[in-house]
Amino acid sequence: MSRTFLSVYLFASVFALVCPDSSELNITAEPGQTVTLPCAATNLNIAVVKWTKDGLEGYIMLYRDEHFENASQLPSFKERVELKKGWKEDGNVSLILQNVTTADSGTYECEVVQEGKKAADLICNITLSVDPAGGDSERTGGDKQGSRGHVGLVVFLALPIFAGWLIYQRKKNRSPPPPGAGQQLV
Repeated sequence: MSRTFLSVYLFASVFALVCPDSSELNITAEPGQTVTLPCAATNLNIAVVKWTKDGLEGYIMLYRDEHFENASQLPSFKERVELKKGWKEDGNVSLILQNVTTADSGTYECEVVQEGKKAADLICNITLSVDPAGGDSERTGGDKQGSRGHVGLVVFLALPIFAGWLIYQRKKNRSPPPPGAGQQLV
C-alpha cells in the first residue's frame, strides 16, 4: 500500500468523522411525542432565527429585534414550539415541537441571520415523519437508516487495518531466513 494512498485514506477518514454530513437529517416520531429538531449556529451573534416548514406560507417560529414574533406565527404551531433553552449563549437553535401530529410531517428549515449581516444562512434542513402509533413502518422509534451509516463507517475504517495486516503477513513470509538457518548441524 503506497504512502500516498494511506495519507489520502487517513485524511478522508478524519474528514468524514469531523465534518457534518451535508445531507438532510431524518427524524421519525409518533403522534403525541415531543420532538427536538437539532440545529446549531456557528456564530453566537444571532440577530434572527426563523424556522419554516415546506409547503406552508409563514413561519413556525421567528425571533428578531430581541423578541419572538407571535402575531404572524402559523396557528397550528402556537403554544407547541420553543427554542432550546440557553440558545443565545451556545448557538443551539434547536426547535422543540410538542405534541406532534401526522400533519407535522414534512421538511423543516432553520435560517439564521448574524448581527451585522443582511442575508440569512440556511443552517438546518430536517425531515420529520410522524407515523401513527402501531403503524407498519420499519422506522418507528428512530431513524434506522442512520444505523446503517454507522455500520458502513466501521467497515470503512476496518478495511485498511485488515489490508495492513495482510501486507504485514506477506512481507513476513517473504523475508530472508536468518543467517545460518540453511546450515546443517553435524
